[in-house]
Amino acid sequence: MKREGAATFVLIGLNILVFVAAAVGGVSPLAPSIKDLLRWGADFGPMTVSGEWWRLATSMFLHTGIIHLAFNMWCLLNLGLIAERWFGRLSFLILYVLSGIGGSLASLFMHPTTVSVGASGAIFGLAGGLIAFVGLRREAAPAARVNRLLPSLLSFVAYNLVFGSLNPAIDNAAHVGGLLVGAGFGAALLAGSATAIGGRRLALTTAGFGAVLLVSAGAVAKRAFPPRPSAARVRADAVIGDSIAALEDATAGAPDSSSQLVVLARLYLQGGRSADALRLLDRATRARPGDAAPWRLVGTAHLNARRFDAAIAAFDTLARLAPRDRAARYDLTFTYLMRGNSRAAAGDAAGAAADFGRVVDMNADSALSADARRSLRALRH
Repeated sequence: MKREGAATFVLIGLNILVFVAAAVGGVSPLAPSIKDLLRWGADFGPMTVSGEWWRLATSMFLHTGIIHLAFNMWCLLNLGLIAERWFGRLSFLILYVLSGIGGSLASLFMHPTTVSVGASGAIFGLAGGLIAFVGLRREAAPAARVNRLLPSLLSFVAYNLVFGSLNPAIDNAAHVGGLLVGAGFGAALLAGSATAIGGRRLALTTAGFGAVLLVSAGAVAKRAFPPRPSAARVRADAVIGDSIAALEDATAGAPDSSSQLVVLARLYLQGGRSADALRLLDRATRARPGDAAPWRLVGTAHLNARRFDAAIAAFDTLARLAPRDRAARYDLTFTYLMRGNSRAAAGDAAGAAADFGRVVDMNADSALSADARRSLRALRH
């Protein structure tokens, strides 16, 4: 016999377990620092969009103190038991996770340089899912329960959104994002069918929402840190400056964290601080010599400064560490082409021909190879 509410209690247990583990590891149970929250997996734009996308999920199980945890777990208990009973265990868990990730993405979209944690996005998703259930499957739930639940749900949502709008410490973006994903997922799962929730419909709905969240993640990354040559340059510079300040503080508490060093170095490069970036990248490559990530930035920093020999050495190292990385091979080939053009402009025809020939050998059918062939023909005439 399946225990009623088992999934809800498992989620509550996981949240409490993470909280206890962090406290045992030295994190304050009353007011954890930003450095500690980042170390344990908080959502933070510069780190999340730099490849640490898992933070969208891990941040759902972190809280800013025992009061924050207690309130969220009380809400999860009350909403989770009902949602699990009405949706079914698997659908409930998927609803919770997708809503939590949706809340994290919304937070990232609105506040890319804010450190965000908490289960509230997922909990608002449960509220959204239950509202969809009441609207579409009202007959499947006891009338007395529905008559009590719907006003409570609407009051819960309205009160917390209004209170969140008045309190800058509350991440209302995560609340709205989770609510919309939960309501949308619930509606898509329930609409047009009177059959049991699950099976093929659940798989297709989950895949569809997963794809939407994946595309949204790419859009959020571009919006949060837009390309520099654009009308958004001033805003981008402000975001980068805020991100650098937060990461410098975090890195000071974890000086040997290769991933944080790489992210901060990338921000330094975006801010035009190549020397500072290379200093951090030197630490990162010495700390983890087999890690390919720092070498791409090392090469980029030298290439931006037209130090072609150093850039080639860095990209060559990257290509050896990541032999299946096509981008690494492209970067190396492109740098040879750039050095060849520089040598040709300086009158070093032999050196330029050697570089162009290497580009042709490395990329027989690419646009870079075509450029190199044209340049070789120009040298011979």
